[in-house]
Amino acid sequence: MAHKINLNDDYSKKIKLFFESHENHINNKKLFKDFNIQNIHDAYEFQNKFNEFQLIKYGYPIGYKIGLTSKKMQKLCGVNQPNYGVIFKKRLINNLVINKEGFLNLGIESELCLKVSKNIELDVKVTKENIIDFIEYIAPAFELIDDFNTSYPINILSLIAENSWNKGVIIGKKNKIFPTNLSKMNSFLFKNNKILDSSYGNEVLGHPFNPAIWLINTLKKRKVFIKKGTIILTGSWTKTVFPTKGDSFKFTIDKLGSVNISIN
Repeated sequence: MAHKINLNDDYSKKIKLFFESHENHINNKKLFKDFNIQNIHDAYEFQNKFNEFQLIKYGYPIGYKIGLTSKKMQKLCGVNQPNYGVIFKKRLINNLVINKEGFLNLGIESELCLKVSKNIELDVKVTKENIIDFIEYIAPAFELIDDFNTSYPINILSLIAENSWNKGVIIGKKNKIFPTNLSKMNSFLFKNNKILDSSYGNEVLGHPFNPAIWLINTLKKRKVFIKKGTIILTGSWTKTVFPTKGDSFKFTIDKLGSVNISIN
């Protein structure tokens, strides 16, 4: 059955216009101000409404992205806490060549992705000691975002409301057997075959699995549990890169392999 949205109220109609401005790559910051979102709770409530329209166009949810999990990213954006958004099925990209014209301001973030191996019910306590029991694989990944030419530091309420800017996910080599000392793993981001940035796993909330634990606990407060098969992007290890046509990128993590992307 197709998902239906009640458009009889003005609020839903305004959100539909806001969603359509996203799809048409129109800077919508002025329109966003009309919603008068005052706090984090309201921003996530708006995100839920906004994502009803994404569900229709991009298919069912397959996971979550976590943002602003490193000091580099928090400093860039002027915030001191993580955030999350939903990843939809058609946002999972197999094409390694991306058309820049499909974005208002394309950004690329270098991440560790994990896939959940079994349901994590609301009464299950996940810790850094047992989270490995819930992981099917981990992989280097790129997240594609569109910041709509926002000014930095950002308005975190706007970021959350706009589904944390997620526009796509590219997953690299999948590792079902992996080292647990990921905090000590080094990573490198290459641009056009030259090192652009590097970082260690401990720069992402102390360990790349910690953002996933944060997400599980945050969703638990909203009475949402994590389903088997969910993918989770655990936050960028490097600063967001804003590419130009012709650029190519490779993100590699020690002992885990790499992920590649080219921009047209």
